[in-house]
Amino acid sequence: TLGFNVGNAAKAEVKGLELDGRWQATNSLTLSGSLAFTDFEFKDYTNGRCNFGQAPNGPQAGDGFCDYSGQTNQLVSDWQGTFSANHFAELSGGLELNTSLNVFFTDDYHASASLDPALDQSGYETVNFRIGLSSPINGWEIALIGQNLTDETIVLFGGDAPLSGSSFGAIAKYNFVSRGRTGGIQLTKTF
Repeated sequence: TLGFNVGNAAKAEVKGLELDGRWQATNSLTLSGSLAFTDFEFKDYTNGRCNFGQAPNGPQAGDGFCDYSGQTNQLVSDWQGTFSANHFAELSGGLELNTSLNVFFTDDYHASASLDPALDQSGYETVNFRIGLSSPINGWEIALIGQNLTDETIVLFGGDAPLSGSSFGAIAKYNFVSRGRTGGIQLTKTF
């Protein structure tokens, strides 16, 4: 049998707290950060799409739906935050050096709409940096950039593969993952 169920939560409740700050520590150093706590709960979601292999449950189980009432939503982590440091220095000859470091962290979350535990993403931290040398008078900049220096494999979204579990009974998953560690050189010229 081919097909899929589409449902929608009738009621959900979201509570949270977010802190955000920025501090000019010196004339050349700026520190900033944020911290967020999110409490998401489906209050009434009896017609959710079951993941393949999951037995329908709840009041609409006979129609092939799963009850996600009392659970969280996809892509919602309890905690996440950032920390950034930006440093600026004037050099001789009218050159400027700009350095920035950014750290992002998040708690674990569900990567699939059907809350499939096989596609859960565990908590992680990523580190990014940028070092740029520029001449504002001459309008050029060269920068060294590094992204995801911790080389985390992060599941951004996932689900059951189309037609999974049909003809041959094989269950397959798909997911989109972030890039691993990357680096580059950026050249900029303004005219």
